[in-house]
Amino acid sequence: MQPPTWARLESCVPDLRQQRGAGLVLLERQCRYQWHVPKAPICASKRDVKTLDHDDVERLRGVSYVLKENGASSIGVIAQEVEKIFPQLLFTDNKGMKAIDYAKIAAVLVEGLKESNTRQDASLAAPP
Repeated sequence: MQPPTWARLESCVPDLRQQRGAGLVLLERQCRYQWHVPKAPICASKRDVKTLDHDDVERLRGVSYVLKENGASSIGVIAQEVEKIFPQLLFTDNKGMKAIDYAKIAAVLVEGLKESNTRQDASLAAPP
């Protein structure tokens, strides 16, 4: 893969400006550039790529709760429930407790949102 580079968006256009005092005309070139990162081949570092099953996504349960240790209110999912459906979303913290890797749960939410949109589109297209 090629390294990132600066790419010129348009040709440089001369810009004449007068310098005050000495009465000289300076010629400048105004150019616009954009950082260009070449695209990697799709799934270059992954194998056995499969779309998540929407039935599994629907089994997840969002909850609100209060933490026993400090009484703080929060929202999330229960690690033990998620482990049964998506064990790869869990890790064990430094206290030996199971915890959710919330960055990874984004993929699950994407598939859930797509399924929800598909169902909504189908219901809107159905005759009354």
